[in-house]
This record gives sequence, C-alpha cells and structure tokens, in this order.
Amino acid sequence: MLADLTVGYSLNIADRFSISTLIEPTREELHLSDSGIAFLTGVALAVFYVTVGIPIADGFWAAWHLWTSGATIREDVARAS
Repeated sequence: MLADLTVGYSLNIADRFSISTLIEPTREELHLSDSGIAFLTGVALAVFYVTVGIPIADGFWAAWHLWTSGATIREDVARAS
C-alpha cells in the first residue's frame, strides 16, 4: 500500500511540474489571460482530481471493508474453536 501511495504522489508531482513547465507556451497558443491560466491550473485540476479520486477512494473503502470484515469472521471462528 505504501508503494501505491508513493507512486501516486510521484505522479501527482510530475503532473504539476509538467503543467507548470508548459504554462507559457499554453498561454501564448490559446491566448489566455492570467485568470485563464489560474483556472486551468487551479479549478480545472481540482475538478479532475475530485472526479478521479472519488471512484478510487470508493474502491479503497470497499476493499478495506471486505478485509476488515474477513478479519472479524476469522476472529469469531478462532474464538469458537
């Protein structure tokens, strides 16, 4: 699990770095103002992370629930023996 979190964090940093590196070429090509760049690097990125993060978090909690309920069942079986 720690490896998964580390990879996810590394991809997040790489994503932020690549966006900040390409800000000026993007501004020139799309003729964006400072507000447009701020929206692109702030609100749009936050909306993307939320829409991607919710299914990931839901899957994590479902797996966590199955794992912990399995542990509870194993403890109950061990007590009954």
